[in-house]
Amino acid sequence: VFLTLQRQIADCKSDLDCARAITLLCADKIDRIGAKAARGDISMIKYAVPDFVLRIVDKAMQVHGGMGMCEDTMLPRAYSYVRT
Repeated sequence: VFLTLQRQIADCKSDLDCARAITLLCADKIDRIGAKAARGDISMIKYAVPDFVLRIVDKAMQVHGGMGMCEDTMLPRAYSYVRT
């Protein structure tokens, strides 16, 4: 059970690092050559980052079990926010 939790946390960290890396690379490109030249990277961020965030929130809800669905936590709100 503990190794499964470690794996899920590692997957979340990997997704978060990927989202951060592509965002920072795009920001650097915008600074260097302008926003028009970085349109493709901006589109990639708009497509990929919400998927990363959705996977992270979904795994957080799974790790927390029944408490992850409870309205007392921020996870259900985060999940619905990411889905829309």
